[in-house]
Amino acid sequence: MKKITSIRDMQLIELDILLMFDQYCKEHGLKYALYGGSLLGAARHQGFIPWDDDIDLCMERPQYEQLIKTVSEHPLPEKYRLYSIHDKGYAKPFIKIINTRTALAQKENDICSGVWIDIFPIDGTPKSEFKCLFLIKRMTFLQGLLQAAVSSPFDVRNRKNVLAKCALFPIAKIMGPNRICRKMDNLAKRVPYDNSTFVGNILWNRAGLTTRQFRDLFDGYGEITFEGHQLSVQNNYEAVLYSLYGNYRLLPPESARARHGVEAFILDDNE
Repeated sequence: MKKITSIRDMQLIELDILLMFDQYCKEHGLKYALYGGSLLGAARHQGFIPWDDDIDLCMERPQYEQLIKTVSEHPLPEKYRLYSIHDKGYAKPFIKIINTRTALAQKENDICSGVWIDIFPIDGTPKSEFKCLFLIKRMTFLQGLLQAAVSSPFDVRNRKNVLAKCALFPIAKIMGPNRICRKMDNLAKRVPYDNSTFVGNILWNRAGLTTRQFRDLFDGYGEITFEGHQLSVQNNYEAVLYSLYGNYRLLPPESARARHGVEAFILDDNE
């Protein structure tokens, strides 16, 4: 087992997964788009944000569900695996695709261990901003419950969070991570995508109402340069970036340039 010590080495493994996924989607008629920090990196840096160590993608909910079905019938190439809420022991409500020849030093109780890319569903949202915000608050509570279910109640950064986590811990352990993830997924799908005026990343939302956009903005896909490759984006990606980040061309202060900071390893052939 060899530790990955360079952020660039981590990025290149993730890029390999992304290029495989891009080709898989083309072969099976699936549509995806760069999202979040990866979309920001493509628009501002023509690739990874230099200090970023993950890849975020999104898919419209019908495409997201079709991806899970397609992979069950036509597995990904060797050394790649998709995890979803249908995998017992997986502790996230969204899709991850990992390189199975890698592993992570994890603090959480999760069967999914490997260098990854994330895929988030874009779901319909209520027309009312108040109802949408209430939905997001409910989902945030469930995220906290999920975190309590997969980690120690004392693995937090401040005393307030310790108290909150200890309060959630008994409920979280009774429900278990998979049940919580399914509850989150069902809640996110409550407003059907095809009948909605507004859509957004409701399932794993750290941006509040800024994730919400007119569904018309998600109609159609184009391409953008990412690490020298032409990859998929929604046609109106700049409107999404301005909604999420404001003037996304400005670099954040160094103190705000966070990364996941996970320990990752390349496995030996016999592992």
